[in-house]
Amino acid sequence: DLYLCVIYMPPADSPYYNEEGFQELQKEICHFQTLGSVPLCGDLNARTGREMDYINTEGNTHLYGDSPLCHTHTSTLRHSHDSVVNKSGKQVVRLCKSLGLYIVNGRTRGDSLGRFTYCSALGSSVVDYAITDLDPQAINAFIVRQQSPLSDHSQITLYLKKSEPNFPQNWSPCPPVTDGQSPAQRTTQEP
Repeated sequence: DLYLCVIYMPPADSPYYNEEGFQELQKEICHFQTLGSVPLCGDLNARTGREMDYINTEGNTHLYGDSPLCHTHTSTLRHSHDSVVNKSGKQVVRLCKSLGLYIVNGRTRGDSLGRFTYCSALGSSVVDYAITDLDPQAINAFIVRQQSPLSDHSQITLYLKKSEPNFPQNWSPCPPVTDGQSPAQRTTQEP
């Protein structure tokens, strides 16, 4: 199963910024990872530069056996036009390492160079991300579109490969009707 998280995190200097925002996000992702895969897409106002977003076990003699901290689907280096790392960026990298997630930007077809996702008179940065725990083979492409005149941010698009659904034999998208009424009739009745 797939649980898509579309997210906006205010910048650290915003009055709407929540210090516990990334901790709350981690709890939610952790919960949904017990049910399936969790791709996140959105504006995190996080600058991760070229920080490694997974735990590299090469030459590491301190992690023994099959540590869950080392379960990630990628070891591909991530490219980025943005070399700056901010406080939120460090939290995103920590989140990836702790939950076996990885940043899709800068390492897949369509954005292998890590294009800027935000451009204004103040500068350019990568702050909009696709982050996931999906096997990279399930990702068809990730695209950072050209900026439109309507926004300082570029649209990001994550393309997933189609997989055949595994529905139970008697599965139906609608619940069975037991009272002779349509779902619309049931929701409009007063108790």
